Amino acid sequence: GALLMGRFGYSPAVMTFANSLVFAALLAAVYLLARQLLPDRGLALAAMALAGLTPGLYVSSRYFMTDVPAASMAAWAAAALARSRGFRDWRWSLAFGVFTGLALCSRTVVVVYLFVPACAAALWWRGEGGEAEPSAPRLILRKALCLALAGLVCLAVAAPWHLRHRD
Repeated sequence: GALLMGRFGYSPAVMTFANSLVFAALLAAVYLLARQLLPDRGLALAAMALAGLTPGLYVSSRYFMTDVPAASMAAWAAAALARSRGFRDWRWSLAFGVFTGLALCSRTVVVVYLFVPACAAALWWRGEGGEAEPSAPRLILRKALCLALAGLVCLAVAAPWHLRHRD
């Protein structure tokens, strides 16, 4: 919202458009996350439709509130977390940190929603069938480095906002 306001000025139309973009991003993230977790594309589309038609989310998508951007960034963070394969892939771990940091700029309570899945992914993620697992010490080091990267990136993204606004 703030980026569009800076470019086009503040008006209800600009804020509604900004929220519509964020809502579309939320639906895309739900679809991508569902494609990761569900075996069928039709089920992923159903998950996206269910998210889009949830009454509270649908109604709040018409007014600019911090809930929709926070939900969108949390969904993107969850999708990146699933793609990171339990913090094995540094690129998706980095994306998880970016999206979590952006979510924290919208609502600080988001950390509650992402903490347990992140811990579960770090501790219990199993490799897919046929995936060669590195030795335990190397795997632990890789996961620790990817987790640290995600945490540092999250802080780098969220800290400037919170330091400036003292939230």
